Amino acid sequence: MSNFVTKVTSSSSEFSFGFRRFQINEKESQFLLAIWFTKTKDQTIVWSANGNEPAPQGSTLMQNSSSAFVLNDPNGKELWKAPGNGSKSSCAAILDNGNLVILDEQYNSIWESFKEPTDTILPGQILYMNTTLKSHQSTTNYSYGRFHLSLQLDGNLVLYYINMPSEVLNHAYFATMTIDDAFGCHEGPQASGKFMWEGEPGPKHFILYGQWRGLWELPHWELPRVPHRLGGAPTCGL
Repeated sequence: MSNFVTKVTSSSSEFSFGFRRFQINEKESQFLLAIWFTKTKDQTIVWSANGNEPAPQGSTLMQNSSSAFVLNDPNGKELWKAPGNGSKSSCAAILDNGNLVILDEQYNSIWESFKEPTDTILPGQILYMNTTLKSHQSTTNYSYGRFHLSLQLDGNLVLYYINMPSEVLNHAYFATMTIDDAFGCHEGPQASGKFMWEGEPGPKHFILYGQWRGLWELPHWELPRVPHRLGGAPTCGL
């Protein structure tokens, strides 16, 4: 059975937007409203709308009476709604860079997925201040996971681990201390990408080639072993 139930694809055919199926058991499936990169074997998901509330069979994405794009379950419960600026939405499009945009009647953007990332930054996408990337729990469970990467209002890029299931932030175990610096992903020649960290004493570049292969990571040291509880029993480790 296909994992791609209903989808629209960018003109370059590199990105698709639609419902991704996750099989719970032989009779039951759940669905994730998502954007994925089509050129890899596993069809990597790069953005999702309802990771914490998977959609059951029969859910729909529609424009409501206020012209807002809304994901509803079969009983009409709202699972996700695209935020707007008060303008009525007219249409939506998935662009060649993987950005999902919703446009008003004058074709001005009123919302875009690039400004509300979930766990991935794509080439050309900017990580804005006061924005957080959140890990998901597994390849089939897109509920928020233990790790959050936040670009704070002071420009500091910080990694936190979370006390699950409370979602209480623990003390940061990595911080760049890049106060008032800027971060972004920029596309380079020959389908390569470049992640830039611009700040004192100058720009620092980390090269990522045009394939889904990790070449650099943060932090580069071993993660701290932090006590936490699992099922009521004290354990150590992450």
